[in-house]
Amino acid sequence: MMLSKLTLLLALALPSAALATDPYQEATLDQVQGWVAAKTAIVYDVNDADLFRKNHVPGARHLEGKGWTATLPAEKGARLVFYCSNTR
Repeated sequence: MMLSKLTLLLALALPSAALATDPYQEATLDQVQGWVAAKTAIVYDVNDADLFRKNHVPGARHLEGKGWTATLPAEKGARLVFYCSNTR
């Protein structure tokens, strides 16, 4: 799986007038790579377990089952990135 083929969805919980109406934004691959390198985002992979085992963004957490919410940060303003491979 190539990262450039991933659909990236960024959920921002930062207070701002622009984000107040729509807290979900798409992010570019370059943005996500920068956040991962700077450790300023938590990345979640929502692919099935087999695909996650084969390939995932370094440091990504696998979002699986009901227990995934335990991996959410305590900080409500944290930047969260969710991605999956999307063939459509």
